[in-house]
Amino acid sequence: MRKKLFFIAGMFLVLAAIGWKYIVYPGLDIQKEVNYSLDFNHEEDNRFEIGGSWSGKLLSLGRLTMKTERVEGPVMYVDSKFEALTIDGATLFNLQRKLAVDRKTRLTLPASGFRSGSYFIFPPKVEKTGYIWIAPTIGESVNFRFVDEIKIQGLAVYHFRGLDDNLDDTGGFEFLPLVPETYKVSTRAVMDVYVEPRTGLIIQYEDHMTSSYSDDKGNRIWDMSARSNRTYSQVVSQRVSEARQRISTDNLFENGICLILLLVGSTLIVFRSHLRQP
Repeated sequence: MRKKLFFIAGMFLVLAAIGWKYIVYPGLDIQKEVNYSLDFNHEEDNRFEIGGSWSGKLLSLGRLTMKTERVEGPVMYVDSKFEALTIDGATLFNLQRKLAVDRKTRLTLPASGFRSGSYFIFPPKVEKTGYIWIAPTIGESVNFRFVDEIKIQGLAVYHFRGLDDNLDDTGGFEFLPLVPETYKVSTRAVMDVYVEPRTGLIIQYEDHMTSSYSDDKGNRIWDMSARSNRTYSQVVSQRVSEARQRISTDNLFENGICLILLLVGSTLIVFRSHLRQP
């Protein structure tokens, strides 16, 4: 009887280990609240007045802020804001988006107004394929393709690139007197993002773009802003450290608990063979 009980208990733990790894743990993958800010080295050169000259390259602070407003079951509402500020705090660029996202898939919901299949952040277990991602410095859905796998500070990351020749960037320039009453703003942009694949954490981001006044038909009237953003090196180092910590924690919960269950279960099964029948 004791042999039978040990065998049943051992098999239960072995099956529990399999269930934990392939059913329970994946089911726990729900996006937690996001509340953080990232700083960028922002460079730009402007000529907002039609017929005017380029003002000269200006270095400033770019800041992305992501803040959870509320959570309602499987849906999370996030306030995303990107702004470029001069040293004295004057606004050069200001873009704010309200996002409703699925906490399981990390996809935006139709209420957010983005293309179907748009991610607000990259999901865990990123694959070497294309993604539609809402580029934070533009606030629009962009198709990103996988480029290659590289290492940043010894951490393996996936490099994705997004290209778009006609982004509607009107919302970011509404502080200008000509926008949106007279003109819209269209932007040509190249964006590179480097993602740690296990966690989906963005390690580094950079972009280069040119914005133009455009008419209602989409015709470019005047190139008026050339700018770029790149995450600060110290921010990259912080993200690398955070990614490594998350990977260690994930391994502990996913594989550590599974191994303990397997070890105890296997021990019970082996131990039963050494028991004497009563």
